[in-house]
Amino acid sequence: MLRTILLVLEDTAARERLNKLITEWGYFVIPVFVPGELPTFIEKCNPDAVLANGFLVNKEPDCLARLTRLWERQNLKADFIYLEGHQCAPAYPPNNLPPFFTGRAFIDDDKSLLRALSEVFSLAPLPKRRTGAELTQIFRMLQTPDGENFLDFDLEQDVTEGLERVGKLIENPTDRLNEQDQAEFKVQTLSEAENVASAIANVCPDPVMAGLGLRELMINAIEHGNLGISHAEKAQLVREATWEQEIKRRLGLAENREKYVQVEFERRNDRIIVEIRDQGKGFDWRIYMDSVMNPSLKPHGRGISIATLIAFDSVEYKGRGNEVQVMIKC
Repeated sequence: MLRTILLVLEDTAARERLNKLITEWGYFVIPVFVPGELPTFIEKCNPDAVLANGFLVNKEPDCLARLTRLWERQNLKADFIYLEGHQCAPAYPPNNLPPFFTGRAFIDDDKSLLRALSEVFSLAPLPKRRTGAELTQIFRMLQTPDGENFLDFDLEQDVTEGLERVGKLIENPTDRLNEQDQAEFKVQTLSEAENVASAIANVCPDPVMAGLGLRELMINAIEHGNLGISHAEKAQLVREATWEQEIKRRLGLAENREKYVQVEFERRNDRIIVEIRDQGKGFDWRIYMDSVMNPSLKPHGRGISIATLIAFDSVEYKGRGNEVQVMIKC
């Protein structure tokens, strides 16, 4: 699971660079494009930290006052790191920062930023675990730069239903790995994918989030890989409530009856490795993994990147895109 960081910065190039950099360090970054909405984002998302340029935070007349009131009432739990550097004009002299700022870093000095983040989280070595409801709330707050809602109705249904199904399966698993350090599975149907995902998730540090990500990847391997259903086709099938019916129909076709998804599980001392391989033609995975905030992605494409970013510590696609390896730290 990733810690959540709100990023408030007016310079587009600097914001995009820091977004990519901090994501690579293992944090879940939510850019805030309208500075006056920062207090609302904080109250709704309950982030672990906020990286902000003081000038931008103070841009809206009542933003600083609202943040200060939250701090005075001890309702401001996030750590604030003040960003300064050549891309942003500082709004406060060094010794006159608002009281809720707990650290500072230079925007063009990656080492100082990493050091500031390390100091913020030094007393909380384990990432914050988030419930399905908290994640859905965070997704609802997300917006792409052009103002489009990041979590549209179809994707919200996918995430919500996935969390509910995974939660039930984890409570009453069909399969168990027990003390096994290695296991292999052949998956053909949606129910088999969910059962295998829950079996592996039950030995992970955060079963619900691991289960959500594994379920997403296995179902993608079945529908998009083995059965050749495009993202546009799936969106239409979901809207028409015929998605599962179409899955069953295609599974019954002669060319698909012998196809399966290979799932390999390995448990090491400090990590869990899962490889998922389908028998499809593959796809250009780079457009889905480059950035979860890419506004050009279709809703279900963004669902892939979000599920994997939240669930796993690393995701690596191989070959032509029909094989993916994920890693979860224990």
